[in-house]
Amino acid sequence: MKPKFKEFYPIILIDEQTIQIGDEPNNAFEINDPDGIVTKLIPLLNGELNTEQIFDLINEPSLNFSDFKNIIETLDEIGLITDCSFESSEELNEWQHIRYNNNLKFFNIFSNTRQNSVFYQKKLIDTKVLVLGMGGLGSNLLMQLSGLGVGNIKFLDCDEVELKNLNRQVLYSEKYIGHRKTKVGFDRLSDFNTSINYEVVDKRIDSPEDLENVITEDIDFVFCAADNPPMVINSWVNEICNKNNVPFLSGGVGLTCGSFYSIIPSVTPCLECYYSFIKNQYSQVLEAYENSNIDYNAAILPNISMLASMITTEFLRIHLQIAEPISLGKKAIINFLTSEITFENPWVKNDLCRICSKEQSIVSK
Repeated sequence: MKPKFKEFYPIILIDEQTIQIGDEPNNAFEINDPDGIVTKLIPLLNGELNTEQIFDLINEPSLNFSDFKNIIETLDEIGLITDCSFESSEELNEWQHIRYNNNLKFFNIFSNTRQNSVFYQKKLIDTKVLVLGMGGLGSNLLMQLSGLGVGNIKFLDCDEVELKNLNRQVLYSEKYIGHRKTKVGFDRLSDFNTSINYEVVDKRIDSPEDLENVITEDIDFVFCAADNPPMVINSWVNEICNKNNVPFLSGGVGLTCGSFYSIIPSVTPCLECYYSFIKNQYSQVLEAYENSNIDYNAAILPNISMLASMITTEFLRIHLQIAEPISLGKKAIINFLTSEITFENPWVKNDLCRICSKEQSIVSK
């Protein structure tokens, strides 16, 4: 191993026996270093020397090799070093290294001696996602996923661009009013990131069966940004995603708040489990939607962008496992007026759920 210290972390002397590595409140580490060994060690972690060479250069009589290895392992465990003895740069070509340079710097925060930043970017490049809906939330998600370099993106919509869309739907401009969103989106995204394989589905979803050939087993992740029919389409997505074992994120915007949740089949309760425990409330809300003629959309770009960013970041937490997800089997709610994030109670799995219960599926056979 040729350990390399992550040079973007500043080293701060707290007192004669303590150093702090890093200066962000949620990403800083205090290390007890009474003999100054760690302080002496860090400059030698340059990625060019192996552990035996570094140990010899420290030349500290009080330090044996076993204790030295424990220090290296501790630095690795808290995410402060990587290993330069293996070269994975060939997994990305030169264009990708330049295009995703800042992505790689971000992912380097989470790298260690077992996997470096290229691992995370390569996983995104090899990923296939589906975005349902190309409105305010969907168009923002598509831009963010394309910026991240998700290599295969399928998207679905059935509408045309309207003037009233343009306060929040970032894929389109005035000259495309009256054009199909899928066509405009494909052209815009293909121009934005030429390396991504985009797949277009221009289709209206009126039933779970309409999703059968859209949410296929080769999809790694689904984003439900569609809101028609209200609430019901989320149930259809939940049904097909659970059937094909595809995780998904769904979110939407109200007047002064937005919300999102994530479901991983066989890991979290599904949406049907949630609805079964709020059956009366769900039925009343659904009936209100069906009987209402109100079309009041108060979504503005700052709020939509905030929600899209939260959802995309949650996707990174789940798919790349860089941090603990915050919305697994529960709803996260963003107050746009205060920027406060709150959570509903975690959902409870229904053992008789018709969608995700193993017992129920066995009985149904």
